[in-house]
Amino acid sequence: MEDRSNPFRPGADDPFCRPLSREDAPPLMTEETAAPLSERARDAAAAALEKARAVAATAVDKVEDTASLIARKTSQAATRVTEKTQAAACEVAGKVEAGARYVRKQGVTDFANDAANVIRRYPMPALAIGFTVGFMLARLRKD
Repeated sequence: MEDRSNPFRPGADDPFCRPLSREDAPPLMTEETAAPLSERARDAAAAALEKARAVAATAVDKVEDTASLIARKTSQAATRVTEKTQAAACEVAGKVEAGARYVRKQGVTDFANDAANVIRRYPMPALAIGFTVGFMLARLRKD
């Protein structure tokens, strides 16, 4: 005996459970009904292709803009580095020139006395500088 107390259990009177008759079946696809569908599919594919081309063109433009920006920023950075290097070289040249003027004016003896006073006043940095200079000279001599 069939249990009718469960409303979710399909029965013979349920329209979704009975087999379809020829009258209830959907019509078969014919050439006449398929033509508009294929035309719509073709139009959708063409629209998708155009959209993809537009997106690709936009992407290419953005890549070109980014490359141009990178080139401009790199050029600016190189210019700044060159300017700073030139400024540092000028400053070093100025210090060397000032040192040469000092030795010419004071003489080598006064320069040696001043160097000895600096070494007495700052012995640890003087030892570190002396060790470093000695190490570098030894390395140069080996090569």
